[in-house]
Amino acid sequence: MTAERSDVAENRSIRPIRIGISACLLGQPVRFDGGHKRDAFLTETFGRFVEWVPVCPEVECGFGTPREAMRLVRVSEDVRLMTVRTGTDLTARARPRPPPTGWEKFIPGVLDPDGPSRLA
Repeated sequence: MTAERSDVAENRSIRPIRIGISACLLGQPVRFDGGHKRDAFLTETFGRFVEWVPVCPEVECGFGTPREAMRLVRVSEDVRLMTVRTGTDLTARARPRPPPTGWEKFIPGVLDPDGPSRLA
C-alpha cells in the first residue's frame, strides 16, 4: 500500500502531515468481504490537506481478502483475535511485525470503526 498524495504536496515548500488511515476508508478493497468503506469526506475534502498512509493490519499479517470476519475478544487476562463464524484463534499470526521497507513515520489516525484493528 502506498501513500495517497495531497494537493498540499504539490507545493514543495509545504510538507503535508502524514496520517495513517484504514485502507478501506480510501476505497481499497481490503475488508473481510472484499469490499471497502470509502469515505468521500476523508478522501476528497480532508485528503487535500494531508498525505494518507493506508494501512490494513489484517492484510499486512497475511490474511487474504475475502476472509472470515474477525474480532478482538477478551479471554481471561488476554485479548485474542478470533474469527466470528468458526472461532479460530488467529492471535499468533497477527503479532506485530516490522513495518514494510521504506515506510516513514506517520501519525496514527483514522481507523474503520467496525474493523478489528480499532481496538488494537
